[in-house]
Amino acid sequence: MHVLEIILPYDVDPELEEKYRRLKYMVKAEVKVVTVNYSTFKEYLEYIKEMYGGRRLVEYIYVDAEDLPVFILDGQVIVEGNYPEVYELLELLRYYGIRTRRKRQYVF
Repeated sequence: MHVLEIILPYDVDPELEEKYRRLKYMVKAEVKVVTVNYSTFKEYLEYIKEMYGGRRLVEYIYVDAEDLPVFILDGQVIVEGNYPEVYELLELLRYYGIRTRRKRQYVF
């Protein structure tokens, strides 16, 4: 099963964050949305290293990203530094082979 991790900065619009959280109902993948109190991805990695002693850092060791937000699909960065619309993100996920759930009318 595919895993999509969305790491957002703390100052993100709550409505946009909720739209990204609703992705788990639209795609056949596990969706994790994390809001962090940092402005860059490297600061977030330093925090993880400090708190968990590097154990959790293994997940992100090959992720080459600098800016937040970061959209990571199976350990590969697909979007970095900007907020795509949900329909754009769905198209991008389809390009990477993620299947969507049954066709419904999604409200964005």
